Amino acid sequence: FRYFKATDKMLPPAFHDFFIRDMHFSNNEAFFARTAPGYPTASYVFFPGCQLGASDPRYVEKTYDYLLEKIPDTAIIHGCCGAPADWGADRALNEATVNMMREEWNKMGKPAIIFACPTCKHQFEKFIPEAKGVSLYRVLEETGLPENPGRNYEAACVFDPCSSRYDSSMQESVRRLAEKAGIELTELFYSREKAQCCGWGGHIQEANPSLFKKMVGDRINGSQLPYITYCTNCNDTFSDRGKECVHILDIVHHLDKKGLRPPTLSQRRRNRLELKRAMLKKVWNLEMKEADSPD
Repeated sequence: FRYFKATDKMLPPAFHDFFIRDMHFSNNEAFFARTAPGYPTASYVFFPGCQLGASDPRYVEKTYDYLLEKIPDTAIIHGCCGAPADWGADRALNEATVNMMREEWNKMGKPAIIFACPTCKHQFEKFIPEAKGVSLYRVLEETGLPENPGRNYEAACVFDPCSSRYDSSMQESVRRLAEKAGIELTELFYSREKAQCCGWGGHIQEANPSLFKKMVGDRINGSQLPYITYCTNCNDTFSDRGKECVHILDIVHHLDKKGLRPPTLSQRRRNRLELKRAMLKKVWNLEMKEADSPD
């Protein structure tokens, strides 16, 4: 078959509409980008992506607190990398998003980027190759785990997100963090360079619900053991269907989420806004409207 291009006008917009609008929300109402208090530029910038705080604001808040403790001039850019536009073949929107992120990165002095999300890391490598990056999990491994990490399971499997397929450094760092927390790991057959999509990528659920259901079923039946992953989309997709699963940051920050359901789409938006409001106040002593006004 041939690959369709955006100019072919053969990619049904309805399948991508919500995610495109959600990307606009992430890069407007929920967006913020700031250097650390007292620093005009940065040596590192934390890029959590749009879904980490949407899933649980504590992932971003606690991680940024810890990064400031270890690397005091760490900046933060909280927004969407542009993956929905790329997946939806909207070249103009993707280019505008990339340019926006590049501009924020330039203003901060072109710092090294700390990525929590393997998809964001992949998108930056693809569209902003001059921006050098490292996984959050490599940084956590090198700076040391926070005190009293959680030991959510005695034994588990690491589910590698498909966007980490060729990122052996990120894969290894996550495994070492889990092992340092005292968890015995067993490898899934489809792991590392054979990592499979959980079903979220490319907006499959909207375009082909039956395929999505089959994919998720296949993935969660890969092992009877619980899963540890480092993609919030994988984590929430599996948890929503009853699979025991945690994000590696649940272990790092000792977060107890037993009995909690993944947030709804509406809750994910509220979480992002609350994250922005709380972090601006706590770290920079700013109100949201004040932060959005020109300096």
